[in-house]
Formats: sequence, C-alpha cells, structure tokens
Amino acid sequence: MNLITTAREWLQRAMLVGGKDQIKAMALDDPDLEVLWDEIPRL
Repeated sequence: MNLITTAREWLQRAMLVGGKDQIKAMALDDPDLEVLWDEIPRL
C-alpha cells in the first residue's frame, strides 16, 4: 500500500468520526495532504 492510499484511508476515517466538513477544511489547509486536495471536495 502506498502512502497516498494510506493518507486517503485515514482521512476518510477521520471524516467519519470527526465531522466531515471540519476535517475536509483542515485537510485542505494541510500541505502534507496537497496531493489529495483535488479529490477532497468530492469525498
């Protein structure tokens, strides 16, 4: 499993338990997740 897949899975888990909109906003502000920024709004 590559790191992008792992990051995506953890992001989805966080959205389930932490509030989808709040986690999305935080993820879009996190430069470590920049590779996922294009797909985050669709999650």
